[in-house]
Amino acid sequence: MITVVGLGYDTGDITVKGKRAAASAEVLVCRTLLSRVSKRFKNKCAVSFDGLFETCEDFDELNRKIADELISLASDGKEVVYLVDGDGYSDGSVKALAEKTDVNIIAGVSASPSRKPNAGVLSVSATELISSRPLLDNSVALEITEIDNALLAGEVKLFLSKFYSDLQTAEFSQSGKTEKITLEDLDRRKKYDYSSCVFIDGSHSFNKERYCFADVLRIIERLTAPDGCEWDKAQTHSSIRINMIEEAYEAVAAIINDDTENMCEEFGDVLLQSVLHSDIASRSGEFDFSDVVNGLCTKLVTRHTHIFGENKADDAEAALGFWEQAKAKEKKYKSLSDILDSVPENFPALLYAEKVIKKVSKAGYDVLSQDLTCQLKAAADNKEIGQLLFLCVALAAANKSDAEVALTEASENFVKACREELPNSDIKVKDIL
Repeated sequence: MITVVGLGYDTGDITVKGKRAAASAEVLVCRTLLSRVSKRFKNKCAVSFDGLFETCEDFDELNRKIADELISLASDGKEVVYLVDGDGYSDGSVKALAEKTDVNIIAGVSASPSRKPNAGVLSVSATELISSRPLLDNSVALEITEIDNALLAGEVKLFLSKFYSDLQTAEFSQSGKTEKITLEDLDRRKKYDYSSCVFIDGSHSFNKERYCFADVLRIIERLTAPDGCEWDKAQTHSSIRINMIEEAYEAVAAIINDDTENMCEEFGDVLLQSVLHSDIASRSGEFDFSDVVNGLCTKLVTRHTHIFGENKADDAEAALGFWEQAKAKEKKYKSLSDILDSVPENFPALLYAEKVIKKVSKAGYDVLSQDLTCQLKAAADNKEIGQLLFLCVALAAANKSDAEVALTEASENFVKACREELPNSDIKVKDIL
């Protein structure tokens, strides 16, 4: 068993229980002996990992190596006590260790000099922030500790720019002294050490220079509150269902045009539809956005059996095959009829035909089993336009082409040709309309 003792961030933050564990340890190990709270153990510590910091390429490698070293030290049955700054839980090496073996954690006081009294604060070391790269909620106060050099401060600053404005004010603390700075100056200090930390207060304002994902949910909740927007409150799943289709088409148009600016905007609109429907469901007691996220993540994990399971996929086709197998098991499909019933009947006709053809083809049924020329001629002679279109879709599927894309490209080429061939046409608009 390896015992982790949190030292806190200031002298006196270690608990009585933590002191006793450190005093009785057969092997006492420090993550670092350079911080203010760990220096007192310099003459008592048999091992520290300061040397690893310079040899590892990234923080993931550092944490893995520390975990392996600790397990090796405890392999002969000796009682190993591992001292880390902070509360003992948030350190990346402790998390890596806990993934490999049982760990007993004696928490230390986690408040640093920068933390405001009684404030709900997310506290994380700089190395842990960069290695785990969490999706931050900037309405929650954030404390980042152990910013011990300018390079690390620069990495922290770059990461934080996704969630805060460069002009966001913060409190920088070092050796017990605190001063106000802006985040753009975080990596411009003259000196850093293990006591260096930054505190950023949370903001619930609806007027921010930089919003985060959690703000999307908060804004929608405000709009649909009893005293919110009358239009937003009145919507139902049915009343805005067409918006989902429209936004999806606009997003696809941006992709086709390689318009990255519009992609960014339209992807946000597609996300908005999911959040709106989740909010409607939440108010009616059906489900909420956390259920949507949970279902999505569960699906991603359980259907990627070649990543999170035992299967191995050497190419994209094999990966898709494993996805379909996992989906069939999850949906409890027992026959081809079950699979065909899963194709939404309200798909556009071309897309519906393509989906059906792909499903039956995978089941071994050859849609083009007869002579294609004869089928096309028979359909044309009988003026079966729908059958002609269906055979064209089947032909596209057989050639692993996307019928929707192919038809769109053909139509666009036709329009282009018409424009080139009839540049000065005297056809009047009224004759066309």
